[in-house]
Amino acid sequence: MFKSLKITVCLAWTVALFCGCAKDRVQQVDMEPTPQKPQYARPLGDGENALVKLGNAQWPDLTLLQNMPDRMEMEKALKRSLAWFGTPSSRRYFPVQGITHEQAQASVLAMLSMLRPLELEQIRQQFDLYQSVGWDRKGTVLFTGYYSPIFNASTTRTEQYRYPLYRRPNDLVSEPGTGNVLGRKQLDGSYLPYYTRQEIEANNILSGTELVWLTDPFDVYLIHIQGSARLQLTDGQIMYVGYAGNNGHDYQSIAKQLVAEGLIDENSVNLPTIENYFESHPDDLAPRLASNPRYVFFQPYTPDSWPSGSMGFQVTPRITVATDKSIFPRGGVIMINVPMTGIDGKLREQLKLMADQDTGGAIRAPGRCDIYYGVGQVARMQAGYQLAEGQLYYFFLKPEYVSQWMSRMSMPLQ
Repeated sequence: MFKSLKITVCLAWTVALFCGCAKDRVQQVDMEPTPQKPQYARPLGDGENALVKLGNAQWPDLTLLQNMPDRMEMEKALKRSLAWFGTPSSRRYFPVQGITHEQAQASVLAMLSMLRPLELEQIRQQFDLYQSVGWDRKGTVLFTGYYSPIFNASTTRTEQYRYPLYRRPNDLVSEPGTGNVLGRKQLDGSYLPYYTRQEIEANNILSGTELVWLTDPFDVYLIHIQGSARLQLTDGQIMYVGYAGNNGHDYQSIAKQLVAEGLIDENSVNLPTIENYFESHPDDLAPRLASNPRYVFFQPYTPDSWPSGSMGFQVTPRITVATDKSIFPRGGVIMINVPMTGIDGKLREQLKLMADQDTGGAIRAPGRCDIYYGVGQVARMQAGYQLAEGQLYYFFLKPEYVSQWMSRMSMPLQ
């Protein structure tokens, strides 16, 4: 996650804070014995595919997709994906799981054209459906949620506002193609690992690169977890901040520490529980935060581009999801079959079309998916209660239809 937005919050902390090519033939997921405890972050084995293509009889009942109250939001999201596919830099991320750039791009255009009205027979005819193997090789994926918080902040340090968000430092070097952090470049051309959280905070290494100041170190950490925030500044202005990179160190869970030491109950790990613990034990916050070497950097965004996901464009509430982009094709049309949180906080079964447009530090492996719920307190609640197992599917055009849809790529969208 780390994502430009993303790791999970509230009940999703139970997992997110604990962690951090498809073949042409139809495959069956291996029926291996299920371990007693789910291993949602199980990485793929050698030669293992993240996606398997389903036979027609294995498809879910697509008629359940007919009721799409957020169809217009889905269209907006897919148009953003199409714009991204139109950039030359998007080609560097393909092929993935046997899916080419052209196939992924044409699939988005085709699905966008079939949304209104929803042409189910055409979808069944022209698309293949792939399923994530999940953590258990039986297709089981854990779905959590994330959101964008709102906090008060100041562009200058004061006695009240003294905990900074930092801009991306100039000496942090990443690979141009993948964005993977290389570290600090030395005179001989080698790289040293970038400074850890503890080094940054203990030695004031990034002094002068502060973007904004907040009143509470836990608020800062939460923005690091979520990857974005809307900030109400002391002068009345609003600042939108989002992800600008990280220091390349692995995420370490403070919730996992607290549970392992018996300080909080594993069955009640959520954001309020963790906040309550640190309110009762304020002296324990700094050392716990320092134990996580991961550090995130931020930049301002314009209102029309915020909140921005890892692909560089605006994400869409209840449409955008975050997955592991090292194993899943980005930008495409997905379908989830999982209970989702309503505004009343209750989970309800959903078979829903969405878009894979983000990633996250704790969203690793084929058994994890993170749903973006939006901005503010309602989104916070919904993201917090989003903790459920389900299935994750990808729609890609059959190869024989790709050129047909690519030929329409220059035609104006309706």
